[in-house]
Formats: sequence, structure tokens, C-alpha cells
Amino acid sequence: CNPTLANSCGTLGVLISSGRIGTPNDVRARQFNEKGCAGNDALSCYALGVQQATGIGGPRDESQARINQEKGCNLGYTGVCHWIGLVWSGEDTSPLWGPQNLVKARAYFQQGCIQNDARSCGKLGVYMLDGIGGPADQNNSRSVLEKGCTAGDALACAGLSSALISGFGGPKEEARARKLAEPACSSGQAIGCSAMGVLLLNGWGGARDDVRARSFFLTGCNGSRAQSCANYAYMLREGLGGAKNASQADFYDGRACQHGLSTSCTAGATSKHN
Repeated sequence: CNPTLANSCGTLGVLISSGRIGTPNDVRARQFNEKGCAGNDALSCYALGVQQATGIGGPRDESQARINQEKGCNLGYTGVCHWIGLVWSGEDTSPLWGPQNLVKARAYFQQGCIQNDARSCGKLGVYMLDGIGGPADQNNSRSVLEKGCTAGDALACAGLSSALISGFGGPKEEARARKLAEPACSSGQAIGCSAMGVLLLNGWGGARDDVRARSFFLTGCNGSRAQSCANYAYMLREGLGGAKNASQADFYDGRACQHGLSTSCTAGATSKHN
């Protein structure tokens, strides 16, 4: 462990703290992480930040912990930028980072995606689709989502299915969208459920199936997708895929409104399925 081989310091820190080299010794591990981080080793900086945040192996130092965790992200330690983005988005919590800041979340997801972290690409692509943390950039979202989906991220595949339906950044590919949307929905990605509902209701990329579309929209709505709530309300009001129910339609339009879809905020709104 020396300045020219800083990455060995981080490795030693992990081995020592875990007890894989003798008795676990957090104080020594922190010393190695400090040395490695000074030499710009990403793992050392991240590990040191965790130790400083929790007071392991030395005094607690929250301000320095944040600096070193950000340094670990900037140096390319896999997953750190994604985690920091989740903290800024409010999806994860840490007292180090302060209140929700979606602009910062988007910036960290972008950095993680540049570093080829598939989860970061998925989050960034959806932020670009929905205009979260910055302006919508739907055409460019497609390549970002493609990158994340190819690397196996379910959220990226869900977002990509939506981009393929709309033709953002390239031609519409409805049959491919179906292949992506349903498994993404099954893995818990509400945007995939919403996309699958649109495909089924319109008969795009395959047969029309109002009953299944209605079910997918409900699942998407329960996952906080505003347009899914509006589409479910539309089907309830029109009696598509099941019985008409005007009062329930009003309720789900209300949920769409709560999730930010202004066109559903008028009582008795008739939502388009899009």
C-alpha cells in the first residue's frame, strides 16, 4: 500500500475490517482507507466515508464522510453515484445529505450512467422521460434507457418500452415494447405496467385485451404512475374491460391528480388512454 498502488490500500482496508487478515481491526482498516483515498483510490474513499459517517475505527465526521463518498463516486467506484442519487431523490435516507434535491439526484444518476452503472442509466432515462430534476429530454432518453436495459436493469427496460411506444428518439417499435413491458411490470416497475396497459388497450404490437389492460393500469396506478391512474379511471368510466363505475372513476382520477396529472384534477374528467 503506497501512493503508486493506492488501490491496494482499499483492498487491505476491506480485508482487515472483515477479519480476513487476522482479527478484525477497524482502526487499522480506517488508516489504510485514509491512505488509499489520499492516493485517489475510489474504494478507499467510499469505505472511509462510510467509516466517518458511522464513527467506525475513529471519530465520527459527517461533513468529511460526505466529501469522501462523493469522491468515491467521482473516481468511479461502482454503485456509489447511484446510491448518492437515491439519497438525493428521497428513495434512500442519510442524514449527511440534507433535504430532497431532484436536480442533484439527476446529476448523480447521469454520472453513474457514464460509468456504465445500469441502475443509474435506468433512473436517468426515466428522469429524462418524465422531466424530473430538469427538463424532459425524451428523444435522448432512448439511448440512455437502451444502455441500461441491455445491461439488465428492469427500470431501464420499462422506460424503454414507453419510449418505443411513443417513438421517442427513433421509430415506434410496439411489438418489442410488449416484450419489454410485461416482464418489467412483473419485476415491480410501474412504468412497465402502464406501458403494457397502453399496448393492450390499443392493440399495439399484438391483440387488444381490455380486461388485461385494465389490470395493468391498476397495477401501474398502485405504483404511483399518474397516467396509469387516469387510464384506469377512463376504463372504469367507459366500462372497458369490466363494469362501469363512475364513482370509482372519480376516485382514480383524484389519485392521478395527486400524482401530478393536472388534466385529471377536474371532477368527472374523461382521460385519454396514452
